[in-house]
Amino acid sequence: MTDASVDALNSQLRDITVTEANYRPNILLAGVPAFDEDNWNQIKIGDSFQGRFLFKCTRCNLPNVDPQTGAVYQNDQPRKTLMKCHHAKPSEVDMYSNRGLMGIYIAADVCGPIRVGDSVHVNYR
Repeated sequence: MTDASVDALNSQLRDITVTEANYRPNILLAGVPAFDEDNWNQIKIGDSFQGRFLFKCTRCNLPNVDPQTGAVYQNDQPRKTLMKCHHAKPSEVDMYSNRGLMGIYIAADVCGPIRVGDSVHVNYR
């Protein structure tokens, strides 16, 4: 997931601000355009990790809970806004239905350690 994707969602939200903690990513990248990860085919991080795109991540209601307090946000937010601003394309509705999308699943093809600050190289679909 990219921090710009979270920023893009926040630009559409009223009354609340979410962080990457709402979405629990394993890897968060900075310096990448919002939702760019939707178009990745393969990714290499550092000298050893290589992975490939599996599918986009549909989101349940858990991001509607403040990760710091456990309080539920009002009015089905941020899920409702995510469904409006970043959802499946018409050709993808069979796979993702009408749910909001944030982040992707990656299959690890070559495992190895990754560290903050490692270089990231992406091939696009």
